[in-house]
Amino acid sequence: MKYKSIIIFILILCFSCNNKSTGVVDDGIEYKAEHKLFIENLLELNTELNSETLEERLTKKVVVIDGNEYYQITEASLSNLGLVNLPESISYLGSLVTLDISNNQLTDLPDAICSLDIIDGENFLFNDNLLCEASVLPPCVIEIIDFTEQKCDVAYDDYDFQFIHELVLANKIDTNSTSAVNEIYNSVHWITTENKNEFNQFVLRIKKLEWNNQNISIIPDQIGFLDSLSWLELENNKIDTIPGTISMLSNLEIFQIYSNELKYLPEGIRHLSKLKELHIHDNLLDTLSFNFENLTLLQEFWVENNNLTSLPSSLCGLIDQSLPLAAFQYYGNKICNSADACPNLSVISINEQDCGD
Repeated sequence: MKYKSIIIFILILCFSCNNKSTGVVDDGIEYKAEHKLFIENLLELNTELNSETLEERLTKKVVVIDGNEYYQITEASLSNLGLVNLPESISYLGSLVTLDISNNQLTDLPDAICSLDIIDGENFLFNDNLLCEASVLPPCVIEIIDFTEQKCDVAYDDYDFQFIHELVLANKIDTNSTSAVNEIYNSVHWITTENKNEFNQFVLRIKKLEWNNQNISIIPDQIGFLDSLSWLELENNKIDTIPGTISMLSNLEIFQIYSNELKYLPEGIRHLSKLKELHIHDNLLDTLSFNFENLTLLQEFWVENNNLTSLPSSLCGLIDQSLPLAAFQYYGNKICNSADACPNLSVISINEQDCGD
């Protein structure tokens, strides 16, 4: 009898060791099929997580479907479980009132998480993970994340990050579209500075923006925050105005905003003393009203195919000094009299200007 009891105990122990999640709780009630799939997917993606521990972290309630009782998950307290991935099937947990995934090893989150109603509320906790790269995060998370609460060696500059957010809002970019939002963030190039924030994280600043062909029409005033920006590409959009705050971009070297709908340039352009290349061709400009005297580093200036009728004398002073004549393109305008051009330019060919018959 003694040996028989030992054998029975061993069999029970072995059964429990090999027991995998079947979606059936001890009382015999199964999880809804979608919730069962989430549990299975979560265990598959996180091999260090066992079904017993997971079961302890789930709060559930009984629902009746077609006369049968099932469990559905209402709360998922998944903090401190060493999670490295969440499955797309988390979108099936529409009944969640609390989701806590804080203090794990998550580097990104599935796009499907945006379908949960609790995402923008206080019952969604996701701090102290490794969510450090904005370009891989779902739009709904980008809107609410505080990078200083993540376990990152670096953090985005608050004002630089705010500018991107303002641009998305101002241009009504679909924040429900992961591809549309990520296309904006993927075209932002950050650099790590030597400055640290109060959380001892190195601060990331925007160095380069490549937002061409993004259907952008509005540049927010907050662009003035980007005083580390050296390269700005905004070509092939629908921009008709450049805010005056662009004068604050003290490190800007390359500025490409051709093929837009610009009718004038702000006076603040004259303060961009480090500017080396300015490409404003194929717009609707009829005058260059700002002073070029401070743009002594300008090496390339394309202003062709606009509506200019004359060139300012301050620009003429740069040509063949800092600005090579071969790097100054101004054909396709309405400069039809040599007196309206620069003395040091070669004779204007009427065929290169839009002077009519």
